[in-house]
Amino acid sequence: MPRFSVVVPVYRIQGYLRECLESVLGQTPPPDGTPDPAPVSPTP
Repeated sequence: MPRFSVVVPVYRIQGYLRECLESVLGQTPPPDGTPDPAPVSPTP
């Protein structure tokens, strides 16, 4: 499993720290690390 770092700038968020970490840990990156493709609008 690849290792990576996550930096979350915080200041006085003790009440939100658990929610923040759960959110970070609950995210799943795309398989190749690229963002989803932009939606394509139909041409007239």
